[in-house]
Amino acid sequence: MTIPAAAAPTGGDGGSSGGGGGSPPELKSWMPAVAADGTRYYYHKVTRAVRWERPEPDAARRMEERLRTEDEALRLRQAERLAALASGEEDSRRAAAERSRQEAAIERRLAVWRRGKGIRAMLLTLADATPGREVPAAIASLAEEGTPDAIKMAYKKAARVVHPDKMAAASVAEQVEAHHLFAILASAYREYCDAPPPATAPAGGGLRHAASATPATSAAMAAAAARARAAFEAMHAARAPGAPHPAPAAGSSGASGAGSTTGTGTSATSAPAAAGGAIPRRYTFSARASSGFPGSTVPR
Repeated sequence: MTIPAAAAPTGGDGGSSGGGGGSPPELKSWMPAVAADGTRYYYHKVTRAVRWERPEPDAARRMEERLRTEDEALRLRQAERLAALASGEEDSRRAAAERSRQEAAIERRLAVWRRGKGIRAMLLTLADATPGREVPAAIASLAEEGTPDAIKMAYKKAARVVHPDKMAAASVAEQVEAHHLFAILASAYREYCDAPPPATAPAGGGLRHAASATPATSAAMAAAAARARAAFEAMHAARAPGAPHPAPAAGSSGASGAGSTTGTGTSATSAPAAAGGAIPRRYTFSARASSGFPGSTVPR
């Protein structure tokens, strides 16, 4: 039952007004009121409970005692919660300070351990980075092979050992160590995967593999490249329009004139060639093959 909006407090029974006067103390919380239609009722000023009749003193006393008990329990729960909150904040501050101190020490130790190492060296010496944790021997065995597949397998095994998600029940130091060590291994393996594979020279050598060859082989390859370039430039200079061409040697197939001309049939030993002048572009010299050039036909 709710209090009507038009209700108004009135005087209590037995000449009491507002629960005061000669009413017992336990009845002072029950206030009389009158609804809009003139109906008289009582309501409790704390709990807002509504009754048609004013409760008996014994019933009112029991209700007041229950209210006092509930209020006391509420205050105790609030005090306990506030104490737990303060204790939790203090524990959090101490844990954060301890974690910061241990994190600095672990970072310095891991920085010394990782200095100058790639992923393979890190996997080989992983036991040195985690002295308090058992590292499977298979990680070092796979890293010893050094192949990309072996490195990949060793990295996955190491990641399972130091993954931070598996350290929920570990100490703060172990959690910090696992966090930083996992990040270091992941970064090193990413660099290993992004690096281009080393080029290996074929059995017969090759100019494009000179970067990965030995110094002696690189020098020989550079000399061969210089000779090839010089021959290439000489060939193009001889084939250029208007460049002089030496006369065919005596006794060569070009001197006989048989099958040594194209186009108009002019002899290869014509006057311009004998005089050392420019070679017409329509001529083809059979002696070209013996002069060291790859082709036997002058470009048209």
